[in-house]
Amino acid sequence: MIKTSRKRQKITQSDLSRKTGLSQGYISKLENQNKVFHSPTITQIIQISSALKVDVYILSKWFIDKELGENKNE
Repeated sequence: MIKTSRKRQKITQSDLSRKTGLSQGYISKLENQNKVFHSPTITQIIQISSALKVDVYILSKWFIDKELGENKNE
């Protein structure tokens, strides 16, 4: 979801990093890990959802589903 939303808006990982204050490496890990390597904080989820203009509840659910192994395509 993060990568798809970011690319749809033509935002690079570096751009998202600047908008959220999160490192580019951290964003890359969030986008590319099959399972969340650790759970992002609520604050981080809010920062990402705000930067990508994605509903915070949808992004939160995406992280929960990803942790449970239910996001196969993203």
